[in-house]
Amino acid sequence: MFDSTLMNDYPALTDAIWERQMEIVDFPYDLWQDNGDEIFDGYFRFFFPPGFIDRNKEYAKKVMQDIYDIVHSPVVRHSPEAIHCYVMYHMIEAWYDDESTNQEDRLPDDAKAFLDRFDNTDKSDDDEDLTEKERIENWFRDKDSCLGDFEDTYDQDYMDETVAEAAAEAYLSQGCVPGSLGVDIRELVELLPNDLYGRVVAKLKQSEIKADHYVEAIWHRMEGFFHVLSHSETISSRQGAIDILLIFKDWVENNGGWKDIQAAESSFREETIHRLIYLGAKTYLTDKNLDLTLEGNIGVGREDIKISRGNDKTIIEVKLTSNPNCRHGFEKQLPRYAEAEHTDQMIFCLIDLGDQKVVDEIKGLAGANKPTLMIIDATPQKSASVK
Repeated sequence: MFDSTLMNDYPALTDAIWERQMEIVDFPYDLWQDNGDEIFDGYFRFFFPPGFIDRNKEYAKKVMQDIYDIVHSPVVRHSPEAIHCYVMYHMIEAWYDDESTNQEDRLPDDAKAFLDRFDNTDKSDDDEDLTEKERIENWFRDKDSCLGDFEDTYDQDYMDETVAEAAAEAYLSQGCVPGSLGVDIRELVELLPNDLYGRVVAKLKQSEIKADHYVEAIWHRMEGFFHVLSHSETISSRQGAIDILLIFKDWVENNGGWKDIQAAESSFREETIHRLIYLGAKTYLTDKNLDLTLEGNIGVGREDIKISRGNDKTIIEVKLTSNPNCRHGFEKQLPRYAEAEHTDQMIFCLIDLGDQKVVDEIKGLAGANKPTLMIIDATPQKSASVK
């Protein structure tokens, strides 16, 4: 796992990492540009997940072009997607493992200039057996140091074939990914080998189809609840997000909506909720001149719901208490999506299906400078006539 401590201590090292990234990327990129697609098929196959180039060669070429643009961007460090991180990781690994590069004996030029400032006798605070100069030199000889922004965006898990495959197998057999893996199957599906890729994509599409049919069947009973929100004053994206979630909460808790959520198959419950919120919000948000994006891919994954007007954006993450990734969603996913959208307005909507332990855990995470927490009780409710 990439340790950014040194880059935090010495921001000048960022330029040295940037220089090394360009060195690693430029050679294969220039080789491709000089020799055409024939070299791409053979040389780059080792950097991509198994079967990726066969599935979509044009997309693979775009990924490589994106990586080149990312490492050569002088101002904007783009937010890499999982596939960018995967390919960059394996390019770095190949570069460090190639004895012909002699990287053990040389450092990036910017790193050399920076290291000249250190006294060879100054001991490192982090390691008494090393000088600070030796500590930095050793850090550059560790391949993970070269990941830079790529590792900041994604965890090591997203670059590990075994984690991706384990997540896929769990999703196919159980309908969800264990929280211990800390990953979202939708974010890493492209990293899978052909056989798993096809099966996971088919299951994801089937879940979406089932959710659409289910929503269509119950929508007529829910539609009227959202019309009460229609009025004309201008509001912020955050207030719009809170309004639509509150009316959804009222429908679930007080008007029998919990029955529809409980009745939905577990494999497409979250997709159902996303679509119900989306449909219910459309008229209201249009009236307020606000946009709603459902499951938009923003480079660091698929955010559940985004409410926006220009740069005023609020991100909503929806999780069921039955989802083992609730904590990961609150602590990692939602802040990551918000950072990618350049906003600090976040709402975590927890749908309680009856697991008080998860509810208490998420409540314990909430606080200042954390996502706003909204809990919707979708547990079976007693009839008012029952005492």
